[in-house]
Amino acid sequence: MPVYNQCVAVTATSDNTDHSHSAQPNVTVDFDTQVIPLLTRYGCNSGACHGAAAGRGEFRLSLFGSRPEQDFRAIVHQFRGRRIARTHPTDSLIWQKATETISHGGEQRFADDSPASELLLQWLQAGATRTTQREMTAFDATFVPFDTESAATDPAQPGFALMPVDGLRRGHIRCIAVFRSVTAADPAVDGHRSDLAGNPFDDQIQDDLIREDVTAWTVLTAEDPTALQIDDSGDVAITRPGRHIAVARFLNRMVPVEILIPFPSNHFETDRVISAAAVNPAKQTIDTLVDQRLHLLGLSAQPSISDEAFLRRVMLDLAGRLPTPGEQQRFADSVSPDHRTQLIDELLANPAFSTVWGNHLSDLFRVDTIRQQAAQQAMQSWLRKCVLNRVGFDEMVRQMLTAEGPVATSGPTGFYLAATNAGTQAEYVSEVLLGIRLRCANCHDHPLDRWTQDDYHGLAAVFAGIERGEQIRWTSHGVVIHPGTGQPAVPQLPGGISIDSVEDGRTALAAWMTDPQHPLLARAFVNRVWQILIGRALVEPVDDFRVSNLPSNPELLDYLTSEFVRCGYDLRSIIRKICSSDVYRRRCSFNKETHSSESICG
Repeated sequence: MPVYNQCVAVTATSDNTDHSHSAQPNVTVDFDTQVIPLLTRYGCNSGACHGAAAGRGEFRLSLFGSRPEQDFRAIVHQFRGRRIARTHPTDSLIWQKATETISHGGEQRFADDSPASELLLQWLQAGATRTTQREMTAFDATFVPFDTESAATDPAQPGFALMPVDGLRRGHIRCIAVFRSVTAADPAVDGHRSDLAGNPFDDQIQDDLIREDVTAWTVLTAEDPTALQIDDSGDVAITRPGRHIAVARFLNRMVPVEILIPFPSNHFETDRVISAAAVNPAKQTIDTLVDQRLHLLGLSAQPSISDEAFLRRVMLDLAGRLPTPGEQQRFADSVSPDHRTQLIDELLANPAFSTVWGNHLSDLFRVDTIRQQAAQQAMQSWLRKCVLNRVGFDEMVRQMLTAEGPVATSGPTGFYLAATNAGTQAEYVSEVLLGIRLRCANCHDHPLDRWTQDDYHGLAAVFAGIERGEQIRWTSHGVVIHPGTGQPAVPQLPGGISIDSVEDGRTALAAWMTDPQHPLLARAFVNRVWQILIGRALVEPVDDFRVSNLPSNPELLDYLTSEFVRCGYDLRSIIRKICSSDVYRRRCSFNKETHSSESICG
């Protein structure tokens, strides 16, 4: 089964792999990288327990251990340290509650003779300190089939394994973390630093790194528990064929693991993938990538629709209407072998295309939420003109982000009327342009992605100086208060890139967002275009890109993104490429055998 975990997959151990995360005798337990994962693994810092915004039972931990300093203070120092007993560790409330030695509203989290209990007691016996000894430089998870002898592998794809249809549908998710020792002379610890490790998953890793099997301390979650049954040891039972996702969480890292089980009735011809590339190079990539995914799942592609059906489909998508009887007759009478592609080009050149896709852009930018009618009309008109004049999507975004002027006559300024304040503007920008739900990082770090409170309030601070009214203008006196610090948030780009707090940060944001080296904007947009034309996006929902929500076809999304950037963010070019593919011209029907539509693979 192929595993697309968006990381280098680890499939073998080396001599410096430690298989036990439990502390060894005479070894000090590291709070940040050993105690925090323990609390997360057993749900102590989840949103349903002490990780809730208000905590529980006067005990509040950061959600999923995102703030180790805060957690250490709560456990060791709050209420004069009543939760720990250094001289008699088994008298510590933190241990007694977790093992339910005394009454605990959250019931028993682990047994008093378990490895978790041993680890926690060792930390308490060592003085319950927080002296950072190591930092994590990398984390990965991979699925290993139990039936490895009959599973086919592909050395070109790390972690790739395709099990026979009738083989065992069981395996194990193995989680590996790489740690680097930290001394007092080392720079500040940064859990996201990866430059220290080089490629830590090579058989030979640096001398100051240790690779550790942390499966027992990793939270493993199945996207569909009825399809993937994961036990406490990481063993997986797969109940039915199809595409299945598991998410591994360890410290501040999450890795999705994709498992593909082919359907029993494989009607797909192996040579079809090859022939698609040989016959028509212009459309080879989209069709090949979709057909390859269908082949891996044991599914056959739907047949092509008739000329009559194609005419209706493409007219609705590109002209916003059904064909007239005369247009139907002319298309039916055409003897050109390339008459479908010619029709696409004619429709893309027609002014009606600008109206239809200008309306799609109006929906994307939520123009209907703008209260001033004149401003709403100005933005709609501007978007249609941009499509008509083939203005690149990156340039549209650049003009909107840096817009100033009268809202009744300056179309791009409407971008700032779809939100009411700096916070909602940050949410609007992240969802509409980047396809990410940054709003989940308002009150705490995003529980399912890498975004932090600093990302949310840092982006909001970029828009703090915006004044809305009859005119949109930027001033230097606006501030956003960071709830975690109580201080003005420092303007920054998503991902922690600081920008000048005095200058208008929107210019830096626009430059970063439209930089081809950071294709979040392009990925989010081509995903929406694919949804409009095919009926289902590669990432659903379209505004929920995150590490735990894999695309249905990652390679196809990468290809469409790179092509969109390569053609200068030109809307017509990417639409032409999709509409010219065999995938667009296929029949869309419900498959009774798989209980799904073909579009899940595309």
